[in-house]
Amino acid sequence: RPSKMAAMFIVAVVVAFIHIVIADNPIVPNVGMADPHIHVYNDKVYLYAGRDKNATVSFFNMPDWNVWTSPDLINWKHETTIFPNMTYIGNKPTPECWAVDVAWLGGNGPFAFFFSNQGTNFGVMHASNPLLSDAVDILKRPLVSSFNDHSGVTVTNITSGSYDPSLLIDVDPKTGSQTVYISFGVNIGKSHYAIAKMKNSLDALAEEPRQVVILPNPKDGSVMAGDDKSTLHRRGDIYYLSAGSHYATASDPYGPYTFQGDTNPHAPVSKDRSFGLTHQAHGRFWTWREQWFHVWCEFVQENNTGHAPPGKYSKWRDSWMTYTHYRANGEIVDDWNYLNISGSMGVGQYDATWERIEAEWYMAGTNINKLQIDIPENNISFAVEFLGINSTLTFPNVKNLPTTSTAKLHLYSTLGASGTMVVKLADGNVVAKCDTGSTEASCSFTNTMFSGSLVFAYQPSTDMTDTFLLDAWRITT
Repeated sequence: RPSKMAAMFIVAVVVAFIHIVIADNPIVPNVGMADPHIHVYNDKVYLYAGRDKNATVSFFNMPDWNVWTSPDLINWKHETTIFPNMTYIGNKPTPECWAVDVAWLGGNGPFAFFFSNQGTNFGVMHASNPLLSDAVDILKRPLVSSFNDHSGVTVTNITSGSYDPSLLIDVDPKTGSQTVYISFGVNIGKSHYAIAKMKNSLDALAEEPRQVVILPNPKDGSVMAGDDKSTLHRRGDIYYLSAGSHYATASDPYGPYTFQGDTNPHAPVSKDRSFGLTHQAHGRFWTWREQWFHVWCEFVQENNTGHAPPGKYSKWRDSWMTYTHYRANGEIVDDWNYLNISGSMGVGQYDATWERIEAEWYMAGTNINKLQIDIPENNISFAVEFLGINSTLTFPNVKNLPTTSTAKLHLYSTLGASGTMVVKLADGNVVAKCDTGSTEASCSFTNTMFSGSLVFAYQPSTDMTDTFLLDAWRITT
């Protein structure tokens, strides 16, 4: 029988799950959101995660998996809970519903939900929708396992400790054909990860798993540690295998990969500020509306220091998010600058009183290109290149907008462009028009709303192919 305090905690969690949550950073606080993976379906964000049961235990007690949705990364709604007894795992005294991921090849195909049973095996459920509201365990056994205790399960000499599956749908840019790869942690030798091609039915491997070779960092010889929380993504011709803030790159999904280090190597790291963004931060890199993001979970007790407290500490996590950028050579840069200045507000929200709003903090873009603008040794500054007449940047949910003021644009380079930056509200009303012929542009800002979305649209004066780089903007009183 639960204590009164435990009962209150259970009620709090249930209430939180029933209601829509308006969140900042952490995304949805105080629900134990762990190991988040995000996918976008029909322009709606779906977050799939495990759950830490309470904030007092010093071991992983994860009773279920959950699906959350959001139209804007601010308002989050809990949709579905999947319990282990809905799978071959059954009822366990202390279930450990570890990391999950989802894959969908489009059309009438299934939404495949891959789930980890602690650090021993993982299985797959199929559903007809991304909410997983009708998910069923189609195999009724593990897909890959450490032990040959189920008929038909994949067990090889490298599948010991199989867990934390991650899916990559690799689309051929020329033919549009899709190939599905699954990576997962293993516990064998010096190789901590395995990868295999999936059948398009998303219920079986198309080949035996292969060990993933990760070469040391060529700059300092450091190696990529760990055997869990691997995620795969592709940008351009580069494949990324990441674990928290550590990542490796390759030109082929099978590798070999080369360890590149940390996603924030030049951030002003101090012992009292980490945002939990370390190699322990299980999460995923993902893209939406021409912007890249990183979502991850952090141990709450470690958040202010980046180090586990001495002795046993609470296995209780929250999930965070920030903008992510890519240098010209493909290296990943998590936006520590944003976290440091305004990270607690959360992505997709802005305050007109800020001294500077970076252009790369946009939430939607069309016909634009995000570029690094500073020297490689100090890689935390980026700008957005407007590529022509159809280029726009959208900054939703800007609060404290003044009625009459001045809009100031910092242009890193005009690149020979001469035109006008038109700033509109979401309803199309123009609130500012700034000439882009100089690197510091100012113009009057007239507005009738206290808060709203600002859309920056570029209008070249003569040459419709003119481009320029917007570094930052602000509204002054």
